[in-house]
Amino acid sequence: MTPPPFVVLSLPRSRSYWLSRYLSYGGWHCGHEEIRHARTLSDVRAWLARPRTGTAETAAGPFWRLLRRLAPHTRVAVVRRDPAAVFNSLLRLGLPFDAAVMVRQLRRFDAALDEIEAHWPGALSVTFDGLREEATCAQVFERCLGLPHDPAWWASLAPQNLQADIHAVTRDMVSNGPLIAHLQRGIGRRDYTARLEVLDNGQTFAHLDVHRWTARSAAAMRRDLDAVIAWHSPIYVTQTAHPHNDDFDKWRRFVTMMGFKFRNTAPNGWSVYVLGEQH
Repeated sequence: MTPPPFVVLSLPRSRSYWLSRYLSYGGWHCGHEEIRHARTLSDVRAWLARPRTGTAETAAGPFWRLLRRLAPHTRVAVVRRDPAAVFNSLLRLGLPFDAAVMVRQLRRFDAALDEIEAHWPGALSVTFDGLREEATCAQVFERCLGLPHDPAWWASLAPQNLQADIHAVTRDMVSNGPLIAHLQRGIGRRDYTARLEVLDNGQTFAHLDVHRWTARSAAAMRRDLDAVIAWHSPIYVTQTAHPHNDDFDKWRRFVTMMGFKFRNTAPNGWSVYVLGEQH
């Protein structure tokens, strides 16, 4: 029987690359930031279907519900590090980024790790500092690989400062990672945000927030949503039309402008609109 795949999820600068080498053992291969190579969700599914396969990812945490839908038996380990320490570590690398945007993104990614700890069955959670200790590494090793810990293997890697070329990884994320770009598209934009939530039943709901409405931002959001549904459709939005909700008509006009079409009224009275539904 083929053992299930594993995924280690963390913030950046949390020894993810070291773990990818440590967990490549006994016929297992652990990738690193593999989502940057994916073009479609089928690529993700195919990767996880390979025998004795795992990966260490720093950008996939917010999409854990999607992972659960694609590969529900995946073994999951989470590495926690203070987002402030992660930010300072990134700052020392001299990467060009907007500090305010980065802080918000790290907080959002860290909140996703909270959700994984709470809702993924059997998820193991360890700390960045704890990975200095053999006992903590042994927990991750045994959880992910399902094999007894090998002290000699740990001893051979523990002194090594193994780090990915984060500049190259960042370039790949931008140029070769269309899937995560489309999944994240709209998140953290200056004028609006568009966050996706995949429910356990497989339905995807969008949470849309507009901070500054202009013709340009409306057109950009529509383009973003069109790109997202190429990988992840249909997408639903819902709103209540109770008598005290004066904004319902404005919301309805907005989602209709974005291409959503009325689908039905749910039993709880909420109106459901859908984008990208195939008839």
